[in-house]
Amino acid sequence: SDVYKRQALLGPVLSIMASRHFDRIHLFHTPHTADNAYATTREIEKRHPHCRVSVHTFPVSDPKDYSRLMGPLARQITALRTELGN
Repeated sequence: SDVYKRQALLGPVLSIMASRHFDRIHLFHTPHTADNAYATTREIEKRHPHCRVSVHTFPVSDPKDYSRLMGPLARQITALRTELGN
């Protein structure tokens, strides 16, 4: 159907945002996906100007190297929870 084709073109983040309202989005990326993260940020800002976007980089060369990724991710989530008062 046209809806599924349109969502596939949008990608996962923009597809979710097309069906649900968010005030804030946090995008997490590794260095080799930075261009995608910033392109997604620009699209969010264009399509959903009310939504604040924060981009977080994890300096891990292989995103499948979970042992190197989970520590920085846990620290970032803890910091965000503290910032938001959760």
